[in-house]
Amino acid sequence: IEKSDTEMKRKLEEQHVLSLMKEKEQMELEVSSLSQELETAKRTYEQHCLDLETQGKEAAYELKKKIEQLEFFLEESKRKIKELETVSESRSQKWKLKEVGFKRLIDSHLQDIGVKLAAHPYKFASFNMYILEFSGKYNI
Repeated sequence: IEKSDTEMKRKLEEQHVLSLMKEKEQMELEVSSLSQELETAKRTYEQHCLDLETQGKEAAYELKKKIEQLEFFLEESKRKIKELETVSESRSQKWKLKEVGFKRLIDSHLQDIGVKLAAHPYKFASFNMYILEFSGKYNI
């Protein structure tokens, strides 16, 4: 009986050892699988970070180019505005000079007409009134 008990104990211990070895093997497989999964996730994460960094740099570069382009357009617009202001001022001065010239010409003609009217008041009385109204109306 002792021998058979010992034999039985030994068999139970062997079975237990086999069971523990199987469990250990399964645990090692699971650890290996989890390690591979972790490594894959780590590589995926690192690649994603690199992709995001690259995208960020590309976006920053594109934005910098766009800002430079808009700054160029702004400077070009400012230059054109100054150019147009200069041209407008020049034209305005030319028109003012023409206006002064025409006023002088009209004044001269009106004086000539006035002299002629004064010499012949009876012929041009109604015309004289017209000229006075005209010059008063247009502030000449």
